[in-house]
Order: sequence, then structure tokens, then C-alpha cells
Amino acid sequence: MTYQKLLSIVLLLSVSLGIYAQNDNITTGRLKLMGFAQMGYSATFTPKQPANNSFYLGKTELMLQGKITSKWDMGAIVQLNSPVMLKELFTRFEFMPELKLRIGQIKTPFGLENQIAPCLNDLIIGGSKPTLFFAGIAGDPRYMGTTGRDIGLELSGDLWNKKLSYNVAIMNGNGINRLSGINPKMYGAALHIRPLNNLQVTSSYLGGKMVSMNDHTLYFRHRASIGAQWKSKTVNLLTEYMYGKCNYTKGNTISGNNPTDAEPSQKITEHSHGAYITAAFHLPKRFDLVLSCDYLNRNTSQNNALYTTTIGVQKWFWGLCRWQLEYQYHHLNGNMPFLYIKAPGHKLAAQVQFAF
Repeated sequence: MTYQKLLSIVLLLSVSLGIYAQNDNITTGRLKLMGFAQMGYSATFTPKQPANNSFYLGKTELMLQGKITSKWDMGAIVQLNSPVMLKELFTRFEFMPELKLRIGQIKTPFGLENQIAPCLNDLIIGGSKPTLFFAGIAGDPRYMGTTGRDIGLELSGDLWNKKLSYNVAIMNGNGINRLSGINPKMYGAALHIRPLNNLQVTSSYLGGKMVSMNDHTLYFRHRASIGAQWKSKTVNLLTEYMYGKCNYTKGNTISGNNPTDAEPSQKITEHSHGAYITAAFHLPKRFDLVLSCDYLNRNTSQNNALYTTTIGVQKWFWGLCRWQLEYQYHHLNGNMPFLYIKAPGHKLAAQVQFAF
């Protein structure tokens, strides 16, 4: 998205706010504008290599929520940092608490951590390595850069006083701000069970016949997860296991360059696994002690397992404003890099977040 388009969106939001403010028939509080910005410093230390350190601007987002009627609303999220883009845009109608319809560019139902906003996630990077990979946020060349979102339609609902909730979605499977390149779609579903007030157990699925983003290969993608979250006055605990499977025929692309008899087709199946556990222990004066560890194996047939351990502290000093300090150790087997991680090493990071 160009800055001219972004400016148009911001101006449109400003005009909308002005109209709402001047219209006596519009109930106060029907339109809500929020936002946050993150900035910080990080340094990565890898044996036998020079240290890599830099100041950075993290995620910066504007979020708009609009109440059209008592049962009809809309929402939008614009990311201001590079790359500037429209992350989310949807409208939702509630037929009843047990049945809601949402259509637009939205979060996929997959994953427990994927549903948490970056301004609320306890990790500076905004999520564990398995979530980044399996949710299509980063690190998977076939499906990445989606921010955990896609374009489509979702049905959701809450039953038995929210003891049970569900999400069912059909989506393009091509990420955000892009049209679908193939008729078959991606399907997603999630089931949330809350047996106790502090406990939520979630299982989710995302998959279907898709087109690889890196080489346009047709493939079948399957992602499944099961996780749990415990929230209390003393700790916020989040854990999840994720499994992935991809089936494809080498050379079978959307452009029709399929294997010939001279080059026999090669059917390939890839399996991947990942898990994480993150705990934020609530201390006096709104301090949190953050402990996290995760494991990611992007392809079990190759030597590429990644282990990450994180220790940090954060201080919420005004509303959702906070500062964070974090130490991270990552151990990578083999020589297949994952994002900035090319070898075992250490990382130090400090970040400040402002929100309104």
C-alpha cells in the first residue's frame, strides 16, 4: 500500500470522526479509535560472527471500531510502519449470541496465540516461533506475510454462557490484500472450551488446496493445534502444540507447467511440529516476569529444529503503555536459517510501547 493510499484512509477516518461528532442522532461512543506504537533496540550475538545491533521501529497500528446498530458493527486496522498496509477490514452481524457472521479481511481461526494482539502479547517479537510459522505470519515460504489473517467469511458463536465457543471460516488462502489465485479455498475452524472461569482450552484447524506463494506450486496444506490458557491474578499462562502437513507434486504449478513423462512427477509429503509455553507472572506495581520456551521443526525429514528460551521483565506504566527488557537464547540445528536466526546465539532487546 502506498503512502498516498494510507493518507486517504487516515483522512477518511478523520472525516468519519467529524461526521459522527456533529450528528446529534449518533450515540456517543459508537465510534472508537485506538492505536499503539512500539520502538526499541535489539542486539544479536552469534559465535564467531560480529554482533548485530540496531534501533528499530516496531509495530505501529491504528484500530477503528464502529457500532452501526446494536447487532451490526465494523472494524479496521491500518499498519503504519513498513510495510504500510491495511491489515484488517470487516463487518459483522449478530443474529443471536450463538450465531454471528463476519466478512472481510480478518484473523484466521487458527491458533490460540495468533488471536492475541501484538500490544498485549508478552513477547517483544509479538509471538512464539511456532505461531509465526504455522499461522503464516513469517518463516514459511509457501504461506507468509499474512499477519495471521486472510480474506473470507466466518461464522462464530457462544453457547451456554460462553462455556463453549466456535469459529468456522472459508477463506481465499492467499494472505491479505491479495485476490485468490485458485477456485478451491482454505478452510478454518476453532473450538474453545471454558470449563473454569480462569481456563480456556482451544483446538483449531486451517488448511485446504492452496497455491504456494514462493513458486506457485499447487499443494494441500494442513495445520492443526491444541492449546490452553490460564489467566489469574498471579499468572497468565499460555501453551500450545501445533502440527503441520503439506502434500504436493514437484513441478505442478498453477501456470500449468506440470511434470511430463520425461520428468516423472515426484509426490512429496512434509511434516512439521511446534510447541511453546509462555508465562507472565504478575508482580506488584504492574511488573511482570516473563518466561517462555518454544520448539519448532519446520520439516521433520531435515535437520532444522529450533529451540528458543526467553527471560524478560515488563512494566505497564499507564494503561497499555509499557516497557520491556528481554534476553533470548536460540539453538538452531543444521544450516537452514529461520528469519534472522542463522546459528545458535543470544539476543538482547528493549522496547517501549505507547498506546491510546
